Amino acid sequence: MDAKLTVIRGGKAMEPGSRGRQFISGYVTDTRLMGVIGMELKWDVISDARVVTLNQIFYLDAEEFGLESYTEALGDNPEVIQVERNRLIGALGGNVVPVTEAEARFILQSYVRINKQFRQNLPTGYEKYKFMLTPVQHLSRKEYDSLFSRISGNTGSPNFVLNYYLMRTFARDRRGIEFLTARTEESSACAAQRNLAGRPAACGSLTSDFAASEAPPADTCGVQACPESDSVTADYQPPYPPCDIYSQSSPATMCRNTIEPYGAAEDHTYLCESVIEYANRYHIIVSEIRLDPLQNRVVSAKKCSSLRITSTEAAMIMNCSEFITVYDVAGDSELFQDAFYSYVETFTETPYETGKLYIDFFDTNDHVGRSEYRMNDDIRAMYYLTDFNQLLVIAYSYEAVFEAELHITLAMMPNYMRVSRKYEFREPIIYEFIKSNFEDFNEFLSIVCGQPEN
Repeated sequence: MDAKLTVIRGGKAMEPGSRGRQFISGYVTDTRLMGVIGMELKWDVISDARVVTLNQIFYLDAEEFGLESYTEALGDNPEVIQVERNRLIGALGGNVVPVTEAEARFILQSYVRINKQFRQNLPTGYEKYKFMLTPVQHLSRKEYDSLFSRISGNTGSPNFVLNYYLMRTFARDRRGIEFLTARTEESSACAAQRNLAGRPAACGSLTSDFAASEAPPADTCGVQACPESDSVTADYQPPYPPCDIYSQSSPATMCRNTIEPYGAAEDHTYLCESVIEYANRYHIIVSEIRLDPLQNRVVSAKKCSSLRITSTEAAMIMNCSEFITVYDVAGDSELFQDAFYSYVETFTETPYETGKLYIDFFDTNDHVGRSEYRMNDDIRAMYYLTDFNQLLVIAYSYEAVFEAELHITLAMMPNYMRVSRKYEFREPIIYEFIKSNFEDFNEFLSIVCGQPEN
């Protein structure tokens, strides 16, 4: 009988000075301009006197929540890693780009700063990632610009730039705004001004229309308003260009945006009509934005009008009908569970009090490049499996819900489920049901909302 030998890596395989861990690789989704990114890191670590692989996965929100979620998986089992990856960052779309250890540390420190600024608790697992938070990570300005460019995805057309710029403006995301703002001689001369004056200049990446002298001061929390000549840390925050499109202090979400060329073609000017939401209030904001065609970046932006609207009016404007098909299922059947969880294993999973929501996202964020952007256009379909033997299939068009019904029926054959009711709503309602703690969707409608048109 041939002996099967396995080589076990021991602690001596670790490089001297590694302190029990060694960086192997890192990847980040190029979805920074959507406001969220996923980061996956791989380390060799010493555990029980052996070197094993530690896979860390981070979900990072640039607007309010910073480091929002963290999970990890030990070992090299690709199935285990894939499950954790899909659960946490599978919804983000886009591609993944490699990052170095220094870049990964800089990214994590930047997002933890947001947790502190908005007083958000760090996710569980702090003991496993706190080593990345010290010492303070420095990047050169060139390294910082390279990193931000790699994680920002497709900005190759005016529509991408306009939609992303407005998203980042309403989100009050300084770094995103700076990346999408045209560079001119003023911004190139920033380092020279700083050195001559002997102190940082409030320069950022400003244009002639965004004059440095008019830029408002940086926010509090110890931000680094303009980096030293060749050093950027997690505290770096460019000053806001003084456009008046959105003046609220709280970040807002852009639910819809339409883009139309305005004026002479050689002016490269566009009118944008945005539906935004913050603090459960909706506004329509019309803005005029001019681009530099060579850089494909924003030269100037100003608000033309602003109007507060009701949630019903917002739903009508966004034309966001929601189609929901209700199934009665054999939720306690082992055959059903095996078939269902096999079907949704690549979808993003979010647990709630009464069930779990699974979202099937499109693989790209190409919808941002359309002249009419809608926030939910990156969702193919959603599936909410309740703890009370109901399965809701949700989509935002008749064609999409029909396709989802077909796929789930084929996946669940022969007969683990049957259709109970089908609904079309003129505005989204699924999250109201999820948060209501009702056990039955049909009962929820009859008591809370009244029966909609079938």
